[in-house]
Amino acid sequence: MAEQGGSQPDPAVVAQALQGEIGEEILVDGNRSLDEIMRWRRNAPLLYDLFLEFGLQGPALTVQWLGDDENEECTRLAFGTQAGDSKAQVVVAELTCVADTDFTTDPWKSWGLEGLRDSCGFGAKPLSGEPAPLRFLCSFDHDSDVNRLVGCPKKPSLLAAKGSSGAVTLFDYKREEGMKVGSFQSSEAVEGFAVAWSPLTSSWLATGGHDGSLSLWDTAASPSPSAPLFASQAHDGPLNDLSFSRHGPQLTTVGEDGGIAIWDVREAFSKSQLTTAGECLTVDWSPSDQNFLATGGKEKMVQVWDLRSFKAPLKTLLGHQGEVLQVRWCPAVGAQFAQISASSFLSTCSQDGDAILWNLEETEKGDPEDEDDRPPEVCFVHSGHRQGVQDFDWSSTEDLLMCSVGEDCALQIWQPSLSVLEEEEAEAAETEGERAAKRSRVD
Repeated sequence: MAEQGGSQPDPAVVAQALQGEIGEEILVDGNRSLDEIMRWRRNAPLLYDLFLEFGLQGPALTVQWLGDDENEECTRLAFGTQAGDSKAQVVVAELTCVADTDFTTDPWKSWGLEGLRDSCGFGAKPLSGEPAPLRFLCSFDHDSDVNRLVGCPKKPSLLAAKGSSGAVTLFDYKREEGMKVGSFQSSEAVEGFAVAWSPLTSSWLATGGHDGSLSLWDTAASPSPSAPLFASQAHDGPLNDLSFSRHGPQLTTVGEDGGIAIWDVREAFSKSQLTTAGECLTVDWSPSDQNFLATGGKEKMVQVWDLRSFKAPLKTLLGHQGEVLQVRWCPAVGAQFAQISASSFLSTCSQDGDAILWNLEETEKGDPEDEDDRPPEVCFVHSGHRQGVQDFDWSSTEDLLMCSVGEDCALQIWQPSLSVLEEEEAEAAETEGERAAKRSRVD
């Protein structure tokens, strides 16, 4: 894979390649080669049930699916942009499409939508009367780059945006008298990315900054609280990410000091700490098993931790060629994807331009002499982005429906083919069965 960096590939150059007007072997500004882009494009309809790409006016750092009210059928998402030629914004959009299974011609389609550079994809078509499979609902200016955006689990229309200025702004995109609800920040204006709502106490919001501080805020009494419920110096250096437990009043934080800390939010103290070898950038607490955490960072690896033996990682996943920027467990508790339990399904994104879906139950080793052989836990690699993938999110309502944003100024919505995953799992099971039979004959 080509080294990431430089500016995004010129869409005009890519278009020329698609039309056969120039060769595919050239490199574009040090990113993926056109050969890689074209090869992925040709194979994508065989690997995905759905793929949609929307070209943004500038890069976005964060994206998240939004919960739908019971009477709403459309799937909504929100993303936050960086300030460039225009102000940074929080944008709310919804899918306006139905499945398109007509592959008698080229499955790739393109659409025009005001406010976008370009849009294309396959597997879906706009609803009758809609110009594109995506509709912008609203947008609002933000006073600094939107580093992270999170939706309230108990009130889908309420969003918390953490900006590069250090402030947290609350928006309600359904509010008629003005979408901005309130804002607050710690006494020191420090940039940061860490922000999360408590899944158990819906008014609690935790934040962290590059100064290593952790704060817990209660927005019930006021959407602009003057002081946090508690504040603590959590890390020596930036606190990069945090995640609440879905099973009790706890949260975990990670930092560039390599530390992983478990906090009791009722008592405001850290009850467990561990220092790893590398700088941690991201953490997620398993929604289906209170004992498991997943972390990623600058060492290009993903680590899974069992809190019952919190001394060494339970599993280390190697597959990325760049820093691991986000890690997320599958949110569908109890669901089955290609015979994979949701509690063993994990996804990550990286500066290398890939998002990887991992099956933690898979342990069958590949051929050590095969240079292209993937780690056994890798069950799908999304390589649709042409530069680093900054953020992604799982849909909590649609099987394997993902959204992602990258440095290539692209918002992508994608759904791996279940038949492809099932085929890979069947092949893995068959291989394991053959090896087990050989072992039994030897024994």
